[in-house]
Amino acid sequence: MYCCREERGCEMTIEIRDFHFDEFEEFGNAFVDAGWKNDYMQLEKAHFRGRMLFTGSDSTQISRCVWEKRLRHHGLQPKGTIVLGVTLSQQGGTGTYLGAPIEFDTVIIQRGEDRLEIFSAPTWDATSLVIPESEFEDQIAALTQRAPENIMKHRGLAKVSGPQSARLRQACRGYFSAASMLQRSPDLGSPLEAMAADLVSLVIRVIVDSQFESGPPPNVSRRLEIIRKTEEFAESFPNRSLRVPDVCRHVGTSERNLRYAFEDLAGISPAAYLKAHRLSRVHTALLEADPSEMLVKTIAYEHRFWHLGQFSRDYRLAFGERPSETLARHERNCASSGIDSMLRIRS
Repeated sequence: MYCCREERGCEMTIEIRDFHFDEFEEFGNAFVDAGWKNDYMQLEKAHFRGRMLFTGSDSTQISRCVWEKRLRHHGLQPKGTIVLGVTLSQQGGTGTYLGAPIEFDTVIIQRGEDRLEIFSAPTWDATSLVIPESEFEDQIAALTQRAPENIMKHRGLAKVSGPQSARLRQACRGYFSAASMLQRSPDLGSPLEAMAADLVSLVIRVIVDSQFESGPPPNVSRRLEIIRKTEEFAESFPNRSLRVPDVCRHVGTSERNLRYAFEDLAGISPAAYLKAHRLSRVHTALLEADPSEMLVKTIAYEHRFWHLGQFSRDYRLAFGERPSETLARHERNCASSGIDSMLRIRS
């Protein structure tokens, strides 16, 4: 934790935490108890690794999240806030927000009550700034003659110029470089409070000067709706081995359209998604189970994995360990311990 002082002598506090995650659930659950109603799902088979460098004051949170696997991220942000997202790098493909591609020249604008829908690139590095909605409106009013609501209504992706995009990424990296240095050497002193305010102001100024995307075309919106209905169907039958024809009948679409929706927006096939969903449910069940009372094969059978050898291979490929190893460490403290008080916007 880093403390600094305002010129008037009133003490201000910026908390700095650096989290490294070797467990996918640790990353996703870090936000659950903090008012962030988000769900994460790992879409690729391979051991997950991620990092979050978090800085937060009473009204502003600025964090940098990095992960190495394609993820599905959806949900709601804290009410009364605006989340601004800046992509620093992505490899192996292009992420999407509400079905629209996330490029380096776009900034995400997300209100707390609006639904977030992101499919990330396989390797993702992004900055998010969470500020009170009132502060966002006040800064817009101070920067432009336009009424704040004229900009507030353009939620989604703001398209910025190449030089502005490069300036944003440079400012974000500079901020987190200072935060990392300060965490390692607290006695050095750093104007991190001022840097945070400058970064927020810079992002808002860029948004004011940007052009706003009109939203995804109808075919993309339809594909996003197909994915949502598929997810809801899978959640309704967590212990059932769903097949693609089952999903098509429930969603009311053809196998061709279902395949196009998932391959276009999620980067995987519908069958691969359904299997990843079941493996994710098994992983959660193993983490929550008591090894003295539960067997791996019991949980596997409950989720309709009948061939234990193939199940074990798929599980290890997805999570980097054997199912028995996950079950044996169910009582390990989650890396999110203590993070909830930091991640909550305080009034």
